Amino acid sequence: MELNHFETVNARIIRHTERTNMEAIFTDRIEDFFYHKPPSWDSQI
Repeated sequence: MELNHFETVNARIIRHTERTNMEAIFTDRIEDFFYHKPPSWDSQI
């Protein structure tokens, strides 16, 4: 019982960490897209 409870909590922490990391990566890419334009965009203006 103790071991199963520990494994469940541990799996939940790992799942939460992975989800949080994916959200952070996704947010960083969105911010890069909007706030750090590629140099080619500036040269076209």
